[in-house]
Amino acid sequence: MATLNQIANTGFSGIAPVPYEQYAINKYLSKSDWFNLLEFKNMGRLLGNGNIAVDVLVYDTPQGAEFRHIGEEYAEDNAVGTPQVFYLKMLGGEFASDRVLQRSFSKDQNALEAWTESQISQKIYGIIRAFNKATIQGDSSVDPDSFDGFEKFLAANPDQVESTYELEGGLTFNNALGLEVYINTLFAKLAYAPSGIITNRKGSALLKSLESYRGRGYQVINVNDREYASVMGVPIIIMEDDAFVASDLETGIPLYCVWVDLERGIHAVVPQEAAASGGQIIDIVKPRVGTNDAGEAVFVRKGGCEVCSTGPILVNPYAISKGIVATTTATTGTGE
Repeated sequence: MATLNQIANTGFSGIAPVPYEQYAINKYLSKSDWFNLLEFKNMGRLLGNGNIAVDVLVYDTPQGAEFRHIGEEYAEDNAVGTPQVFYLKMLGGEFASDRVLQRSFSKDQNALEAWTESQISQKIYGIIRAFNKATIQGDSSVDPDSFDGFEKFLAANPDQVESTYELEGGLTFNNALGLEVYINTLFAKLAYAPSGIITNRKGSALLKSLESYRGRGYQVINVNDREYASVMGVPIIIMEDDAFVASDLETGIPLYCVWVDLERGIHAVVPQEAAASGGQIIDIVKPRVGTNDAGEAVFVRKGGCEVCSTGPILVNPYAISKGIVATTTATTGTGE
C-alpha cells in the first residue's frame, strides 16, 4: 500500500521523493478527500501514443449457489481474476506565466515566488477537480478499452445500483431510520466494509444531519492524517457538483459507496517509469527566469503541473455501489 503521505515521505521502492513533490502532496493533494483516501500502485507502463497501459486482474461477479452431488468437487467459478489491460492518459496542463516582469512585484523576490505559487495552486486544484470528474464520468478521449469512470462500470454491473430513495418532506426524525436502512443497503453491496461514501456538499450536509437524527451526533474520523466527517463510521468524500452526472443531480443527491484496495478494489496507478526519475506522482515545472534588454527579471517559458494518472482502476464490481436520494415535498390530503 502506498498512500500520498507515504509517497511524500519515502517515494516508491525506496526512492526518496524530490522536495517539490513532498511539498505538493502535503500542501495540495492530501487536501483532496479522494486523493488522500486512494492507494497508489507503481505498475503502469508508458506507451508511444502517450497512454499508460496497466495490466490488472479483473474479478467478475461470482455466480450464484447451485447443487452438486455428494462427493464431487466444486468446479472453478468466475471469481478467478481475468487479465485485462486498461489505458490511461496523463492529466495536467500549463499555466501562462511568460513575459511577467519582476518590476510588477517591486523587485520583491518573495512576492514573485508567491505569484508563482498562486499559479501552481490554481492548476493543481483544477487537476484535482478533473481527476474527480474522470473518476465518476470518465473521459471519452481515452482509448475505448480504457477505464471510463464509475458510470461505465456500473452500467455493466446494474446490480450494484440501488433504486432512488424518495425522502418525502426532507429529513425528519420519523424518516431518518428509512434513510439509514437505504445507506446500509448500499454498504452491503460491497465485498468488504466501505472505505468511503462519495457525494456532493448537499449530500454531505444530509449525511451529517442523519447522524444527529439517529442519535450519534456529528463524528469526525481521521484517515491518513486527514479529518473526515462520517456517517455510520464511514468517511464522507466530498466532490464538487461538476464531477457528477447532470441527470443524477436533477434527480437528487448521488451517493457512491467505495471500497479502496490495491488488489481487488479501487486504486490509482503511477507509471513504473516514474520510479526511475524519482517515483513522482506529480510533476511541477516552474518557469525559468531570465532578463530582458533592461536587465529586468522576466519569465521566459510557461510552467506546468502534471499528475501521473487520470482516474482510479476499479477491478471488482463489489468495490462500488450507487444510490440517489431524492428529497420530495410532503403531500397532504384534504377531507370533505
